[in-house]
Amino acid sequence: MVSVDGVLLSKEAIFDTSSLTGEFKPKYVKQGGEVLSGYILKEGVAEVRATKSYKNSTIYKLIDLIENAALKKSKVEKFMTKFAKIYTPIVVLIAVLMTIIPVFIFKLNPDEWILKSVIFLAVSCPCALVLSIPLTFFNSIGIASKHGILIKGGNYLEGLNNIETIYFDKTGTLSEGAFEIIEIKPFNISEKEFLTKLEMVESLSNHPIAKAICKGCEEQKIDFTYYKEEQGLGIKASVKDKDYMVGSDKFLKLNNINFKEAETIGTKINLVINNEYKGYLVIGDNLKQGAKELVTTLKKDFGKNLIMLSGDNQENVEKVAKELGFDDYYGNLLPDEKLSKIKSKKSMFIGDGVNDAPSIMASSVGLSFSNFSSDITKEASDIVIVSGGLEKIKTLFLIAKHNKKVLTQNIAFVLLVKFLVLIMGSFGYVMIWHAIFADVGVSVLAVINSLKSFKLKEK
Repeated sequence: MVSVDGVLLSKEAIFDTSSLTGEFKPKYVKQGGEVLSGYILKEGVAEVRATKSYKNSTIYKLIDLIENAALKKSKVEKFMTKFAKIYTPIVVLIAVLMTIIPVFIFKLNPDEWILKSVIFLAVSCPCALVLSIPLTFFNSIGIASKHGILIKGGNYLEGLNNIETIYFDKTGTLSEGAFEIIEIKPFNISEKEFLTKLEMVESLSNHPIAKAICKGCEEQKIDFTYYKEEQGLGIKASVKDKDYMVGSDKFLKLNNINFKEAETIGTKINLVINNEYKGYLVIGDNLKQGAKELVTTLKKDFGKNLIMLSGDNQENVEKVAKELGFDDYYGNLLPDEKLSKIKSKKSMFIGDGVNDAPSIMASSVGLSFSNFSSDITKEASDIVIVSGGLEKIKTLFLIAKHNKKVLTQNIAFVLLVKFLVLIMGSFGYVMIWHAIFADVGVSVLAVINSLKSFKLKEK
């Protein structure tokens, strides 16, 4: 691993940049190119001249962001905390005034008004809310757990209803995060022969794309008369009387090969035999099952603004974002640049890599997946999907929506009953035991209503 930022002195090198960008595709760097701390050399030896000290390097900034991002987190204040700040002082003040004003100003019977004040305090006791609200959260978190979703606090469940913008990482979160053949387009050659020739040429290469192409194919013993791999471009090879070229569009242009360019999402690998273009295949990162449906649901049913933040190149990010229907998108982002894009205070970040941890910690609610997220990312997250995939995000919002509905019902019911009993008590129609019974009875009904959370059904 490269420990400090620098420039490459060697002729060329291939680096794994996933710890910084989250992208599985290796980066080809030429002599004089920038090499960031956190890059991992894929093979061979590379000489790098340091240009920055460790404390000014990229990997140090990432560690610092992870350690301090929580300080920027938007605090989600629990409803009971906000409610108690207003409700309790007002109730106590009214009870005191109910005794002082009639007795000391209007010289009324002190026994009568002290009793009314006590009845007022008994009816106003927030036991129903104190019991039902935590129980509602407890039940909802329990339901989420049964659905394979770990929520680390009731305030995060409550905060989901206030989320306006959801930021998504791309690679590994919305896509599979692995090289796969996603398209094959042979010209004047059968698909089987096209793949056989391509696998033959790629068989000696250690490049991750070559390994993905050759994955599962039978080992071929080929006597190459010529073989040259040009890093970052392609391969030239000769077998008996045939010359082969396998590589990128740029590689073909440099060798004056005529071919049709095509728009693709992924890495295009071309095949040329004896200077005749034979087609291409595309190595890419397939979208996860349910990605399109999730985006549609979050926008249509929950009214969320969706933004994609990725370390992948802007062109790929744009194509994927438009295919899925995102509102906005940004590519070529390092961890600190991702963090700077999170503008909304009512935000949620969904990611899987170490590079996503600062953004997850800084968002109002951060979410990751247990099955394919890094340990650092899961530790930084407020919510972790333990089992299942993207479909669980919809389930999570349904649980949050139901939780809010039950809370609203309980609060409205409790306050309405208490208000009516207080009015009746002020005219002398309520005795102290009636007030206590009304408070306890309301508490029981509110608790029973809270148990409705267990009846939540995923639609």
